[in-house]
Amino acid sequence: METQTEYRVGSPFAEEPADGPNDNEVDASGGEGSPLAASKDTLVASSIGPEISLAPETLGDGVWGQTAESAVFASIMLSGFAAACWLFFPPGGIAVASLGVAVSLLALGSTRTRLTGVFLALHGVLFILCYLKAI
Repeated sequence: METQTEYRVGSPFAEEPADGPNDNEVDASGGEGSPLAASKDTLVASSIGPEISLAPETLGDGVWGQTAESAVFASIMLSGFAAACWLFFPPGGIAVASLGVAVSLLALGSTRTRLTGVFLALHGVLFILCYLKAI
């Protein structure tokens, strides 16, 4: 059987590892090999876990707040597409205006509620106009 020093994991064609310190290890002089390497204290503190408590995501904070803010701009863009569909292809305008209503409802969770309310009403009107023109 091979000894521990002769045992190698990985590809037989890979280069031999360097004898010096790895980028993520602290060398003997006290300097770090990489400026992006985490210190051992940080690694120990982050592995503790129970002491760190994260606040739950709520509408208006974190990811949902960013999604609602993005939905405002999506609603604005969809109103242009819904208006174009009303002129050229009313059955498609029904689908686009419905999507605009759904996105506007999601956007009501943002900080721009007045703007969102205007575009929600606009999408509702475009939906009715496309429906009447498609009949």
